Amino acid sequence: MTESPGKKTVAGRVETLSDEVLDSIQAGQRTAMDAVRKFVDTLDEVTPNIVDESARKKVLDAALDMVDQLVRTQLEFLRKVIGSAGEALRG
Repeated sequence: MTESPGKKTVAGRVETLSDEVLDSIQAGQRTAMDAVRKFVDTLDEVTPNIVDESARKKVLDAALDMVDQLVRTQLEFLRKVIGSAGEALRG
């Protein structure tokens, strides 16, 4: 039995939602990496002659930690969305 285009099974809807969430996660990760690249480029441009390399490393480490936390928060949020949506679709 084939599905009509207007009616998807619960499994089909969950799969579509999962694919959309995965796409969103990947887009968020790409955006985060682009932001880090831009930050590093700006840091290099603004402070090209830092004598104390440990100061530069400290700033970069803080920026990377921030991005890591943002990506983890996004991932956790999307996991909760998928869980809630799956429960709602099951009835």
